[in-house]
Amino acid sequence: MTWPPASPGPWTNPKTRGRNFTSEQGAALPDTLTVRLLRFKIPTAASRCQEVIRVTTLLDRQLWPLQLLAQWYARRWKVELHLDDLKTTLGMDQLSCLSPQMVEKELQMHTIAYNLIRSLMAEAASTCAVPLDRLSFKGTLDTAREYSRIIVRLPQSHRHMRQRIYADLLAAIAADPVPERPNRYEPRSQKYRRKAFPNLVRPRAILRQEFFKRSTPRKTIQRHPETLGGANSLLTSDFSGYWRDAVENGVPEPNGVKGLGGMCIYFQGLVGGLMTQLHTTVPHRNGVDKFREPSFEKAQALGENLAILTVNALRGEKAWRPTDTRVAVAAKTIFAPMSGLSGCGVFLGLVHPGWYWGKGKTELDVIQIGDLEMLTIPGEMYPEIAEGGIESPAGADYPSPPIEVPPLRSQMKGKLNMMVGLANDELGYIIPKSQWDKKPPYAYGRTKAPQYGEENSPGPDVAPTIHREALALLKQFQAAQ
Repeated sequence: MTWPPASPGPWTNPKTRGRNFTSEQGAALPDTLTVRLLRFKIPTAASRCQEVIRVTTLLDRQLWPLQLLAQWYARRWKVELHLDDLKTTLGMDQLSCLSPQMVEKELQMHTIAYNLIRSLMAEAASTCAVPLDRLSFKGTLDTAREYSRIIVRLPQSHRHMRQRIYADLLAAIAADPVPERPNRYEPRSQKYRRKAFPNLVRPRAILRQEFFKRSTPRKTIQRHPETLGGANSLLTSDFSGYWRDAVENGVPEPNGVKGLGGMCIYFQGLVGGLMTQLHTTVPHRNGVDKFREPSFEKAQALGENLAILTVNALRGEKAWRPTDTRVAVAAKTIFAPMSGLSGCGVFLGLVHPGWYWGKGKTELDVIQIGDLEMLTIPGEMYPEIAEGGIESPAGADYPSPPIEVPPLRSQMKGKLNMMVGLANDELGYIIPKSQWDKKPPYAYGRTKAPQYGEENSPGPDVAPTIHREALALLKQFQAAQ
């Protein structure tokens, strides 16, 4: 480095100032300020030098020689690295506390942790004769974390063992020095682009309220509508989306109804038994138009018709406003016997996770919300298992009296009882065993092919298992109330 001479000189207080500088702050400054101009050169890449000019109020050249100030300036990057250790490595760039008192404590804890790591680096450098500047703060932190898991497990009586492990810790810290990089500097730029989300500058609770005001809150939970048919390739909520919209916002004339507002939640019920609207005719509320072929018009007409029935029922004489706000939940893991194509799919992990020696793992739940009691079913259960009416038709594969009795809904004790299908799982059709019909002769008048439901069912033993375990869960849940 070369050191050209530098002499003191006056610095006049400017009359025009930036926007962030008030007139009161400017008036508090003296009219002139004597400063010292520093001019020196520092080496850069490719054996070149860069001239640097800096200003300081350290005027005494004997006490503060130019060479010393130039060396301090060359070490400025280490200050940036130390701040980066404190803010990025220790996570002090984002404080989580809310009150000023807790923020102050959080800053103190970060400072204590930083000083502890620095003292550990200093001890390692002194013990192992390694320059302190060559030790990595992040490496020291990671090494200390790993060794602390061993040290804390040793009893206090094993003092010599603790001392030996601590010496190994210091040696491990000193054994991985960082490369020497003199006069290093980095641009203040980000390498990776941030996602294009606005900054969070207001409380989350207020932003959540504004979000729900702007949006139309709706929720579909495990649905199986199929009004649009198998040819539809669009992702849609089918008639249930129109149903929710109409319950919340109302149905326009003719023959419309005023909406209830709030949030409408759609649960899928019992969809087994081949109940479908695919081959049915849905009338429009105007009394003229009718829809039979799959279309969005048919889905909208069906959803709005159901919404009119729903709103009128909730405003009718039989509706009541719940006052009980108690909530209770019970869950039970069960193992259902799986066979056929569904069993093969489960075994291969294609349609259901987990294979347990011929059985599939699934779950049943009971949920109570005040007067409402809900039982969840992990598939598409035939309604007669819940409501009664199980048959044993001629030609069935397992002729016997009904096994899945009593009906599940009759064992529920809520003022309002609901059963939710496709809950947490999709085992396929859950068919009463006495109605199982896959081998000839076929039941219900079929002569050439087995029933459709059996082709998409995990087997004849699934329904008895789910019925038995559901009764046990209901009994256990109700006994605990």
